[in-house]
Amino acid sequence: MIDRRVAVIANGGGYVGPPLATRLAADGHDLVLGRPADGLVDECATLGATVVAVDDLAPDHDPAHAAALVDAAMERFGRIDAATTFTGAILGGWFLKDASTEQLDALTKGIINTPFEFLHAIVPIMVDQGGGQILVLTSATAARPTPARRSTPRCEPGPTISCATSP
Repeated sequence: MIDRRVAVIANGGGYVGPPLATRLAADGHDLVLGRPADGLVDECATLGATVVAVDDLAPDHDPAHAAALVDAAMERFGRIDAATTFTGAILGGWFLKDASTEQLDALTKGIINTPFEFLHAIVPIMVDQGGGQILVLTSATAARPTPARRSTPRCEPGPTISCATSP
């Protein structure tokens, strides 16, 4: 019988990682945390979770990043029941006018490569297990206020595509 579910949080050091980790720990999950914030491992352990911290990780868009998290989860717990990663960047100004090729490359790595590599590593495990839950957040707009910005991009489809918006 499985007493605690196992959750992988790709970035335990910022954005929604720490509050999500403490919530999952309190709700009965053991955790694998990528680059956890100071004190987060101990806080989650006091909530009853067994926590594996993975600090030495490749960049998020590198296949080795997600592979290290999966390896840690499978070695310690033998399964992954839930997993999350979050990506995104906020570029000020008018994207097509003001952005550089380097910024476009960074956006591509963050918004396309990172979720792909994470899903590429996690989904086969969950398929073999017969199920699991994955949450992928691909917008950084919730991380800080952006006055005079529309909440929905002017490009379609959907809110997960970063497009040019003007103030």
